[in-house]
Amino acid sequence: MKKTYLRILSIVTFLAIVIGCAYNLGLIGNKGKAESYEEVDVDYDYDGVEEISIDVGLVDMHIVSGDRFNVHYKGQKRLLPNITQDGNAIKIAQGKTVEVGFNFFKSPKGKMSVRPSSDLTITVPEGVTLKNIEFDCGLGGTDISNVSFEEMNIDCALGDIQLNDVKVGTLKVVADLGDVELKNVEAEDIDAELSLGDFKAELIKNVNEYNYDIEVALGECKVDKKSVSNTYKTGGQNMSIKVDCSMGNVDIANG
Repeated sequence: MKKTYLRILSIVTFLAIVIGCAYNLGLIGNKGKAESYEEVDVDYDYDGVEEISIDVGLVDMHIVSGDRFNVHYKGQKRLLPNITQDGNAIKIAQGKTVEVGFNFFKSPKGKMSVRPSSDLTITVPEGVTLKNIEFDCGLGGTDISNVSFEEMNIDCALGDIQLNDVKVGTLKVVADLGDVELKNVEAEDIDAELSLGDFKAELIKNVNEYNYDIEVALGECKVDKKSVSNTYKTGGQNMSIKVDCSMGNVDIANG
C-alpha cells in the first residue's frame, strides 16, 4: 500500500513539474506571436572570475576546463541569457521565454522537436579552483567535467545531472526529475535530493570513510557494492553523504 501511494505521489509530482515548467517557459498558453527562429553563436572572455551564478529556464549547461575563462552560447536568439560580471562574480540569467503556445515545439520547417535548442558552455581555466557555482535550471541537462570548485549548488527541475572528473569541497544537488551521476568525483560532503531519478556515485575517496544519511522511499540502495537498508545511517566520520530519494535507486561506490 505504501509503495502504491508513493508511486501515485511521484506521478502527480512529475505532472505538476511538467505543467509548471511548461507554463513558465511559455510552452502552454498563446498570449503572443511566435518570434523568429534566428540562431546565434556567441562567446565572451572574462578575467578574475571566482564565482558563477546561473538562473535559467531552458538550457543545456556544460562546464569544461580550458586555457581561459569563457562563456559560450549557441542556440535561439530569444533564449540568449544576459551575462554580466560584478567584481569576481559572473551572473547569467535567462529571462522568461516568449509565450508562443504549442508552436513552441515546431521548427521553422514545421517539423516537431522536443524543445528549442539552447546550449551554454562555460570554460574554466585548467588547474584553477573556483569558490562556488549556483546553478538553477527549469529544463535542461547538466554536464560538468574536469573542473574544481570549493562549493557547487545545482538545482534542476527536469534534466539529468552528470559530473565527471570533478573535485569539490561541498556538493549540493536537487533533481526533481532526472538522474544524478557522479563519476571519478572527489568530494568532502555530498547532499543530494531526488524526486524521480537514480543517484549513482563513483567516488575517489574511500566510501567507507563517509558518514551516511540515506533515505530511499521506493528503490534499491547500495553502498560499496553491497545492499543496505533503505534507511541507512552511520556516524563518526569527518566526511558526509546525504541522499534523499523518493523514487529511484541509490548506488555509491569507489570508481
